[in-house]
Amino acid sequence: MGALPSTMHDHELTKELREREKAEVLKHFRSFAKRSAWKKSRISRELGVSLSTVDRWLDGHDKIMLASMLEIRRFLTERERDSLSGQKYH
Repeated sequence: MGALPSTMHDHELTKELREREKAEVLKHFRSFAKRSAWKKSRISRELGVSLSTVDRWLDGHDKIMLASMLEIRRFLTERERDSLSGQKYH
């Protein structure tokens, strides 16, 4: 038995919104990496992912898991908070 049309629509809409959110988070992540004094290896350790994964994300790879997107968002939020308190990405 298939899903109701409205349920399918809601699922597709949620999926589309999540993909847009991933793209936005990656855009901010790439911007952070460009203007930051942080090395890729430090970013990799902070995020708990391999250096090659960070390289892929910075090189434009947009296919990321939801958990990775949430971790990047958390990381960027913490860096922004640090920046506002005077600790400029160090």
